[in-house]
Amino acid sequence: MVLMQSDQRLLVVEKLTKAFGSTVAVSNVSFQVTANEVLALAGGNGSGKSTLMKMIAGALIPDAGKVEFDGISLKPGNTYLARERGIAMVYQDCALCPDASVLENLFLGREPVSNLGFLKIGQMRRKAAELLERYDLPIVNLDAKAGQLSGGQQKAVAIGRALLSHPRLLMLDEPTAALGVKEQKIICEMIKELKSKGVSIILCTHSPSEILALADRVVALRRGELVRHQSTKEITETDLAVIMST
Repeated sequence: MVLMQSDQRLLVVEKLTKAFGSTVAVSNVSFQVTANEVLALAGGNGSGKSTLMKMIAGALIPDAGKVEFDGISLKPGNTYLARERGIAMVYQDCALCPDASVLENLFLGREPVSNLGFLKIGQMRRKAAELLERYDLPIVNLDAKAGQLSGGQQKAVAIGRALLSHPRLLMLDEPTAALGVKEQKIICEMIKELKSKGVSIILCTHSPSEILALADRVVALRRGELVRHQSTKEITETDLAVIMST
């Protein structure tokens, strides 16, 4: 078990529980995320990883438990408040509009408008350029349609959209799923870059090798329960493979 000093804690998850009917998706899970670290969520399909992340992001209301961020309790089921406090989540499906441009997708739902209701395109382009430079995101053409991009490029756009709110904690749900080896490497390098810029990350992934390469600690779930909480220096790829297969 990994212990941390209280002044290091950025996120505190305490006894979160969520059931859907008679199915308990997450049961009494507690852990912390410290500033400037990557915490991996490991577990097989149906282990409760995505449900847990959605509760932290405010997209689901827990049946029990609480979430604290930077010492302040977050109101359950409020994604706006979570984002305002500094928590952002990138979902596995990216949630992009395929017929809209990269620029439009970056600002989707948070477009700056003038007093007359016109989009501030110039401001959007400036902020997008600053974003790409600050985080070294692999986004080349802001005018390309999102539906024409590769899977890895779409992931980069979704991550970029989340970063526009300047989060202190970024949650990534299977960011390399269904990507080729080259694009997986690009996303992994992006995660390392984000950490180097001071962004803490919760990484949900099925890949033991990615966990060991990217994460400082790992929280492993099995059927909604926490079964491991260790430094990645204390766990092997074989251990992780066993956890994810059961």
